[in-house]
Amino acid sequence: MKELIFNHCMRVGFSATLFILTYFCCPFKTLAQQRERLLSGTVISSNDRNPISGAILTIGKKSTNSDSDGKFSISTTMEIGDLKVSFVGFKTKLIPFDFNKSTVMSIVLEVDSLDLGSVEISTGYERKARERVTGSVDLVDNKKLNAQFGPNILNRLEGMTPAVSFDRDGQRPGLTVRGISSINASKSPLIILDNFPYAGEISNINPNDIESITVLKDAAASSIWGARAGNGVIVITSKAGRKNQEMSIALNSNLSITSRPDIYKSQNFISSSDYIDLEKFLYSKGYYQSLLENTSNYPVVSQIVELLRKRSAATAEEQAQIDRQIEDLKGNDVRGDIDRYLYSTGYNQQYALSINGGSEKNTYFYSAGYDKGKNQLSATNDRLSIKAQNAFNLSDRLSLRTNLLYTATTNRSGKPDPASIRSGVSQGLYPYAMLADGEGNSLAIPKIYRESYVATAGNGKLLDWKYYPLEDYKNSESSRKSQDFLANVNLEYQILPWLKAGARYQFEKQITDGKTLNTEGSFFTRNMINQFTQLNQVTGAPKYIIPRGSILDLNKIDLSSQNLRTQVDVDKSWSDHSISGVIGAEVGQSRTNGNSYRTFGYNDELGVATGLVDPVNSYPLFYGGTATIGNNNTFYGTDNRSIAYYASGAYTYLGRYSFSGSIRKDQSNIFAVKTNQKGRPFWSAGVAWDLTKEAFFPLSTFSYFKVRATYGTSGNVDNSLSALTTMSYTGSPNSLTGFTQAVINKFANSDLRWEKTGMFNIGIDFATSGGRISGSLDYYQKKGTDLLGDALIDITTGLKVTTVRKNVAAMSGKGIDLTLNTLNIDSKVKWRSTLLLAYNQNRVRNYYLSTYQGSNYITPQGNLITPVEGYPVYSIFSYRSAGLDPQTGNPLGYLGDKVSTDYTAIIGSGTQVSDLVYNGPSTPVVSGAIRNTLNYKNFELSVNITYKLGYYFRKSSVAYSSLFAGWVQHADYMSRWKKEGDERFTDIPSLIYPADPNRDAFYAGSETLVRRADHLRLQYVSIAYNVPGIKLKKLPVRDLSITANASNLGMLWVANKDGVDPDYPYDISPPKMLSFGLRAQF
Repeated sequence: MKELIFNHCMRVGFSATLFILTYFCCPFKTLAQQRERLLSGTVISSNDRNPISGAILTIGKKSTNSDSDGKFSISTTMEIGDLKVSFVGFKTKLIPFDFNKSTVMSIVLEVDSLDLGSVEISTGYERKARERVTGSVDLVDNKKLNAQFGPNILNRLEGMTPAVSFDRDGQRPGLTVRGISSINASKSPLIILDNFPYAGEISNINPNDIESITVLKDAAASSIWGARAGNGVIVITSKAGRKNQEMSIALNSNLSITSRPDIYKSQNFISSSDYIDLEKFLYSKGYYQSLLENTSNYPVVSQIVELLRKRSAATAEEQAQIDRQIEDLKGNDVRGDIDRYLYSTGYNQQYALSINGGSEKNTYFYSAGYDKGKNQLSATNDRLSIKAQNAFNLSDRLSLRTNLLYTATTNRSGKPDPASIRSGVSQGLYPYAMLADGEGNSLAIPKIYRESYVATAGNGKLLDWKYYPLEDYKNSESSRKSQDFLANVNLEYQILPWLKAGARYQFEKQITDGKTLNTEGSFFTRNMINQFTQLNQVTGAPKYIIPRGSILDLNKIDLSSQNLRTQVDVDKSWSDHSISGVIGAEVGQSRTNGNSYRTFGYNDELGVATGLVDPVNSYPLFYGGTATIGNNNTFYGTDNRSIAYYASGAYTYLGRYSFSGSIRKDQSNIFAVKTNQKGRPFWSAGVAWDLTKEAFFPLSTFSYFKVRATYGTSGNVDNSLSALTTMSYTGSPNSLTGFTQAVINKFANSDLRWEKTGMFNIGIDFATSGGRISGSLDYYQKKGTDLLGDALIDITTGLKVTTVRKNVAAMSGKGIDLTLNTLNIDSKVKWRSTLLLAYNQNRVRNYYLSTYQGSNYITPQGNLITPVEGYPVYSIFSYRSAGLDPQTGNPLGYLGDKVSTDYTAIIGSGTQVSDLVYNGPSTPVVSGAIRNTLNYKNFELSVNITYKLGYYFRKSSVAYSSLFAGWVQHADYMSRWKKEGDERFTDIPSLIYPADPNRDAFYAGSETLVRRADHLRLQYVSIAYNVPGIKLKKLPVRDLSITANASNLGMLWVANKDGVDPDYPYDISPPKMLSFGLRAQF
């Protein structure tokens, strides 16, 4: 492995200088009053010997803070006394002093057994000592981030902070902070990387380069980001060099192995025997007759149907042979071929090398990382990342910091997803299909046209029209390459010891190139060529309207983003007072340009195309009818510009009373001049009280107890909207006029403005004496106004639409965040526990409904927005159910208060939204994690359990119309009602012929299929071993740790009796992953 690591590292080159924006403060030295003496020194951490900025030092009623270098000075009239030193995350220390012996002290604070937080909190504009923060924040340090493996930095937040929740649905937002704050606009939090919004893809960020992540949860913490902070803010801080630190080299190596998925757990399957019996039944009813007689496009039928048709015209001997074939097919199971030929074990390798250090004048951090992986379908990914950070003290007052980050990623397609292997226009694949024969040779399955038609079409003059799933992917390759370059510069000038001014600039460029090459051997290309081929009626010679060769699709996205910020920082302490703050202005621009086009007759070896096609005119299709070829050419672009003015300040008195406030005014080019000029600024105000510094507070119970309260506003924006009418060209001329045509995308809205979210937050931070219990508790209320919603427009505009998006909607929310840390055993064996709990509810308060028909609010999977006033944004509404008819097995519903089987009326105008049953929210009301950690000597065992409670999902089931027409299977078919009395044991309707789509729609949307989604999940188990220093004496290694981690270990408990995983109710749960890691420091 060492050789492999070395080879990877040698492939990585280091780039030139760069820099990370950090704040440092110069202490304001108190002028010694008459008869006062000055005590000074430094405060450092026992963990890494780094200086602690913001430590609180107290003598009597006087207090001060250490600066960014850990230095402090405090005056006192006492000759002998005690100096109290405290900081969040460290044990409070009481140190005796005697001016007769020394006036300079070196103080080492020990890390508290219970981590209350990090030394400083970063908002992206400033860094604050946590004890002086009035807002609600969560900090995930480097150790917690490294508790999980994986190439995506944000995924490592799962189970680490109560406020951040993950949703695997794919339709709802994947990551949210304190729930959602919008209905139709973006619901994703703002991502800040090293003090600037990050416009690139999160997958570009190498987790090994990250020091910590701060989640800004309430308005006091996040409103400084104004119009983009409504969904919360996640601040990512990269690693950086430190002053007066000798050079250190760190090497990280991780290997993750992912097992193949257990496809036999999928509900979307019916046994081949049962399905063949069903097809025989349907054939006897004449269901397939219209398909078999269709000679216009020869639609696909299954292998069994082809055999049954042959049998109807066969001799007795041939019928017996066909019957034997059918019986043999009953023993097939396509899942075996999928598991054997498509899936394999996946892996991901991570290597990272970094060098950092610093002197009094310069600090540096250089790193290189290389990731390589292959998923279970053999798709590959590579990522190369290079980072270089430098900070220079150009003089006693002037400092320069530079930061450079380069990332290159490549993704290549692998074998086809089983869901993409479909026959005809169906949504499934019949269960007895065979992808390979007994010798492993690839077999064809019908794709678009009937097998009997493909075998004879063109009398051998066409290209092979068969589809071979196990061979086709080799002739159809997709790749995606992305390069991301980010650079920022920070120039700061120390005007006074407590006042500095700076200018910061960041530029980011991301270029993404996509390529799909379908060679002539691919079904995609062969099908397109054959569709438009014309045979000479005399000679039979083919004329290729689409030239032979490959079809090449290319697309490119070019993103460029730049930000310029000027800012003045204040940080001053004197006597019993401390003030800090920033005031500044910034401008930003983000441009995206994209294009895509298709080339026919492409020769990949020569890199040239051999022919052109006519994308406009229609051509006859081989099997009848006409169609245009098209060229897939598109061009698009966006340009978003913004200006902001902001100020933020905080004042602390006696080290115990803190007050904060912020204000920000945003302007954007997507809004009208009136909005930009008259728009209200976003603001916040907060107070905090450290009761442990009060004389009356019982320190015997709590060593730390702070109360916080804040209120403020922040915003949200939908960049796809504009104050002006927008239109786009279609790319093809009008069929009547021949002129280029355009369509209106968005109607004018001169009153378009930011969405606004107001949030009230009250919370406490606490730690008991002795360090046994610590944590924080927050309660918040949110109110969203001016949210984007549908509003009626004047019908005389001539537009086909009747509504337009305007700032007319409103919603509210409330919740609780709890973090509770306990030290259960403190001896040779240490047992720590952490409970994370988040409670969140939201309600739509104002929204115009364009229709009240109930079917518009029935979401089959419960994952679409249902903006009904008084209910959550994501709700599950259902048709009322009266069970099954004991005579027929039909599902029974209601029309009004009467039981009915008039499904057309029930799913139509006969049911209004007020008639529906509200089952509950489709997103968790309560979520969190329980983490337990055991330490013994140099071993650490950590187990993390996540939970989600108080929500619902709609289970999938059989739909007979889709089963007949599209081979869409479900295991519920085997448990359906078959005879009178079955209704006592099953709620799955009977099979009827012909199938009734309205009946299926009613059953799919009824309350019968709604289940509780509550569950507990074993997220990961991790064991780490830190090699003792004595064993490393003969090696050039200072620290060495080895980690093993198992994740995606499945559910420990689930509320529904069906055993369905609520996080993946319509798919297979993710396979287990086993990871190994090595970290070494030289």
